[in-house]
Order: sequence, then structure tokens, then C-alpha cells
Amino acid sequence: MVAPTNSADTILGTKGIEVINALNGNDIIKGFAGDDTINAGNGNDWVDGGAGNDNIDGGAGNDTLFGGAGDDFISGGAGDDLINGGAGLNELYGNSGNDRIFGGADNEILNGGVGDDILHGGGGANILIGAAGNDKIYSSGNGDVITGGAGNDSIWLNGSNAVVNLSSGNSGIDTIHNFVLGSTTFNVSGAAPATFTWSGSDVIISQSGIDLAVVTNVGSFDASAFC
Repeated sequence: MVAPTNSADTILGTKGIEVINALNGNDIIKGFAGDDTINAGNGNDWVDGGAGNDNIDGGAGNDTLFGGAGDDFISGGAGDDLINGGAGLNELYGNSGNDRIFGGADNEILNGGVGDDILHGGGGANILIGAAGNDKIYSSGNGDVITGGAGNDSIWLNGSNAVVNLSSGNSGIDTIHNFVLGSTTFNVSGAAPATFTWSGSDVIISQSGIDLAVVTNVGSFDASAFC
């Protein structure tokens, strides 16, 4: 394996269990099979953990991070990162920056962190957290739990049995698309009851006079879900 430098390195692991600590520079790192720990360091890095239960830290920079098959833990670090967990029970964290995070077919945790992030949940029962920022969250699994967090988030409900968490403690108003009767539960935290107000074809969810979310294109058949 090549010894890391502060230049743009290409570091290839083996099929064993490894710890790879890269330095500064726009590095290319491939872990191959094995439960690897990869610290990419500063720079715009490209990392593929390969098969195995990997722990990947992108560090500062606009990184592209692939977990590969296995139960991976990936942290993007500071910067605008692209993270793809691959197959497995993954935990994917964007941290600070405007990140794009893609889950796979299994049950995963996706957390965008601070920034205007894009989260694609994949096919499992996922926990999708936008955190601070104006995020776009795409739910396509069965039983996703979605929390937009602070900011004006847009949430697309393309799966089934989703739970959307709302709180008056989070600044911003979320926009909910593709609502289907009987397939979505809105969980509003706090002691005060939620109120539902029609505005054209939309429903506004509020609490104590604070608007929390707008549910778009709700047909008259769906009215009972908000009573």
C-alpha cells in the first residue's frame, strides 16, 4: 500500500482489515474487502470502502464516498459531499455542507447535517433527518421516519406508512408532497394540539399559531385524515 502524502495520492488497500489515514490532497482511496477504517483527510477525495463493514470519514473537502456492500458508517465531514451507502444497514452523515446522500435497499439512517442537503432514502424502513438547512428529502421505503429539522424543507412521500415529525421548535415551514390517505402519519411534538386549515387544495398544519407544514394537493377524499 502506498504511504500517504500531502499530494493527490492513489491508495489501494487489500482484502484484509485495514486502517487507512490519508493526508491532505485530492486522494483516490479503495478499501476492497474487509472491515476497513478510512480517514480521507482534507481535500476533494474519492473513496470506495468495498465489501465489508467500513467506517469512512471524508474529512474537509467536497468528497465522493461509497460504502459498498456491508453495514457502513460514513461521515462526509465539512464540504459538499456525495455519499452512497450501498447495500447494508448503513449510517450516513453529511455533516456541514450541501450534501447529497443516497441510501440502498436496506434499513438505514441518513442525516444531512447543517446545509441544504438532498436525501434519497432507498427501499428500506429508513430514518431520514434533514437537520438544519433547506433540505429535499425523498422517501421511497416502507415505514420511513422523516424529520426535516430547522429550515424550509421539501419532503416527497413516495413510499408507504411514513411518519413525518414536525415541531414548532424548528424554524421554517416544510412542504409535503404526494400525500396519500392512510399512508402517512404526522407526529407533532409538544403539548399543544395541532390544527389543520384548508388553503385551496392544500392543508396547513399549525401549532399554537405557528405554521409547521403545508401538505400539497390534498383531495376532498383525504379530508378525514386531518380531522
